[in-house]
Amino acid sequence: MLTRLKWSKQIKQLIDTFRKIANWPLLEENWNECVFNISEALALVTNTFKSSVLFHIDQPSLGLGFGSRDYYLDQTKFSDHLKAYEKYQLNTLSLILDGANVSYNRSQLKSDVHDTISFEINIAKVVDLDHDCFW
Repeated sequence: MLTRLKWSKQIKQLIDTFRKIANWPLLEENWNECVFNISEALALVTNTFKSSVLFHIDQPSLGLGFGSRDYYLDQTKFSDHLKAYEKYQLNTLSLILDGANVSYNRSQLKSDVHDTISFEINIAKVVDLDHDCFW
């Protein structure tokens, strides 16, 4: 019980931090892309976390971890990995949203997770292999 209460407080703090910076599509039912101001959100992130380095562009670390490029690109061989990853993302987001008492449409959440993984697949397609990089 105490662990669940502590977890609930941590989720609330996380959601509150997100909302101080901006409204987020997964957290707001009425989120509107047209009124979202990325410059304002990035300025708030910089101010909130007191960091002058907002982006560090390098080889990406994909959601499935270092060396996971093949998991994304060979969807026949690694289909179980991608399905498990999608389920993991969906369950994690559901727990966070439930913990924050945020209502959501599960079908829309599934679609958003699918879009996120599709984006990661596209990133994997353009990532250079480590042995092709000059360090």
